[in-house]
Amino acid sequence: MEPSTGTGERNVVFNCKFRTQKKRLELPFHKLIDKKKVIEKVDRERINMIDIALVRVAKNQKIIDHKDLIRDCVEQVQNFKPDITVIERQISSLVCRDYLEKQKPKGAPEALYIYLP
Repeated sequence: MEPSTGTGERNVVFNCKFRTQKKRLELPFHKLIDKKKVIEKVDRERINMIDIALVRVAKNQKIIDHKDLIRDCVEQVQNFKPDITVIERQISSLVCRDYLEKQKPKGAPEALYIYLP
């Protein structure tokens, strides 16, 4: 680049004789994108997708046991393979937010979840 003139304009001069062995041009885009923000956004979107799948399954079944709810949720979410611990955490979150009611019948090995409309 040549020095700027007093008017704020700059003149760019290209060196046409320049040769390099590199086949790729590297651009510093990694500095522009904050990876932590991207990962957090993806995690939030995945949690929302898990919530949607859980509510959809519970709404269709009305009463469903724990294993079936997790299995059906994994089948519903096809964009990624959800972690079982995240699904269980979201189930308890839905119970706290009154989307589901948890019941543990006597003698039953697993809890039952009832969809609350």
